[in-house]
Amino acid sequence: MAEPISAKIRLALGTFAAATVMWIFAGFWHNDLGPGLLNGTGTHLSAKSLSLTFLAFAILASIFARVYSLLPEDRRTVIAGLRIGVYGGIIWSFPHALLTGAGAGEPIAPVLLHTLVHMVEEGLGGTVMALIYHLQAR
Repeated sequence: MAEPISAKIRLALGTFAAATVMWIFAGFWHNDLGPGLLNGTGTHLSAKSLSLTFLAFAILASIFARVYSLLPEDRRTVIAGLRIGVYGGIIWSFPHALLTGAGAGEPIAPVLLHTLVHMVEEGLGGTVMALIYHLQAR
């Protein structure tokens, strides 16, 4: 019988998978869906920024994994991963979007939409990280 995968390995795999999911979602939003909804405005991810963007998501996913690992074992649920991701999305995006939006004289609606998108994006990342953490070797 195969030995169970250690918690540290599952957390590392979950971190990589979460970063990948968030990175792909960000590319879809910033390059495809977002500009259409925001009348052509928004941030486009260029080929030059892809590796740095992935690094940013890897750092964020690492923070999620660290917070998740600090939870008592019986509280490490997929819902907890989702919550960590959603809260992380708010902390990661709202203050920055508010500052840059206000500085550019934007109305509040695009700032709130940006934050909502990051809550979904990082919520997906936290959920994926938690799901992979709970995988066991068969």
